[in-house]
Amino acid sequence: RIKNISFDYARPTMSEMKISSVSPNAIEMAIHPDSKYSIDSGRIRFYGEGWRTRSYHTILFDSVSNRLTYASFAPFLRSREVELRPNKVRFEGDFAAENYKPGNILTVRDPYRDNCGAFVSLSKNVALENINMYYMHGLGIVSQFSENISLFKVRVAPPQNSGRVMASFADCFHFSGCKGAVLIDSCYTSGSHDDPINVHGTYLQITGVKSNTVTVRFMHHQTWGFNAFFRDDSVAIIDPQTLLIVARTKLIKATLVNKHEMLLETEAKLPQGYTGFCVENLTWYPQVTIRNSRFERTNTRGILITTRRKALIENNVFAATGMYPILVADDASSWYESGAVTDLTIKNNVFENCGYNSESGAITILPENKILVNNQAVHRSISITGNLFIINNGSVLNARSVDQLIFQNNKVIYIDSVGGRNYQPVASIVACKKVKLLNNSFGSNAKPSILVSKMNKTDLSTDINSSQVDQ
Repeated sequence: RIKNISFDYARPTMSEMKISSVSPNAIEMAIHPDSKYSIDSGRIRFYGEGWRTRSYHTILFDSVSNRLTYASFAPFLRSREVELRPNKVRFEGDFAAENYKPGNILTVRDPYRDNCGAFVSLSKNVALENINMYYMHGLGIVSQFSENISLFKVRVAPPQNSGRVMASFADCFHFSGCKGAVLIDSCYTSGSHDDPINVHGTYLQITGVKSNTVTVRFMHHQTWGFNAFFRDDSVAIIDPQTLLIVARTKLIKATLVNKHEMLLETEAKLPQGYTGFCVENLTWYPQVTIRNSRFERTNTRGILITTRRKALIENNVFAATGMYPILVADDASSWYESGAVTDLTIKNNVFENCGYNSESGAITILPENKILVNNQAVHRSISITGNLFIINNGSVLNARSVDQLIFQNNKVIYIDSVGGRNYQPVASIVACKKVKLLNNSFGSNAKPSILVSKMNKTDLSTDINSSQVDQ
């Protein structure tokens, strides 16, 4: 148990600067005192202890809209810099085509994730309580192959009155290959360059099969070098095109032979035809509860969750997440983050002004299966009830390949420049089964509709106008 501590960087590995004036040929900025810099031959360079910024991954914070959006530092790198006084710099160049405004804050970092804010590895019964993480470098608080983890009143946000807006280089709370119970209660995140929460397993690709000996490989360039399987683990063989299980077995032995490959000895003999398929660890998935928390000021998503065990997301507030506040993915071709959801409840949450970077204001269920198999969905048993959505024009729900999907008793309020009218479908449903969209309320000016594709009419029960766009 770790409790009642606060953690900060004297020099955060992210630099922040606030625009004070804008003209077509010059922009003046106030550099935050914590963001060390030098100007050499008219070029600004950010630095810290033992490092200098080499790539300028830039996110802009608009304090008026409370939004973080992707931006570029390229116009400033092409300009000439003049230090007017300490921490006040004028950038002289061509800014006529740019849309920067006084008050905007640029946040800049190298994109390479070479560390993390905290690391929980191969541990059991870990509790973090009443902790302030004022800044974290890398991938946030990472929990990897650990069991029973609770975070209570863990706050990832800049110190009050610090003048900083960013608190995390990337994710805030990241759970990779954990099991037991994961509890996130009464937490708060504000100012991250990536997702507040990500819960997932890891697919490894089969590169060789010899009877019951299987060689598997880490496929993503940022994920490798750890034991992803252990003796007696239950595993599944996954077709990466469909994301469906084609076989199950148990491990007799698991060996990390180098940083990128493992050798697995299975109880059952596997055919050589499984080369190119993926292996999923069924043992290491957690039961997840995320409740009573607030997630704000991120340019990406709010919660990414893929776990085969029971998950509950309730009584949270998602404010100004740039992309989907909740994303249920599963893929075996890009991030290789597994697995399928089998029991997910999303209830009594508030989603406010989210999805402005992804043109979708709320919940997206989007497994990356390239091939749809009749009557076999990737995810199942997802219930979305009693939530409040306050959004701009855009879909509230996007769902693909789900069996048993409920969207019921939710309230949707549209806020836009045309008096709360909604001109886009409230939901897009693709290749789903046993779907219920009932008893949801909308503003008086809204005319909700649903787009449906690759589904039988008998699989949709709704009181909203629906359009079948294709079969």
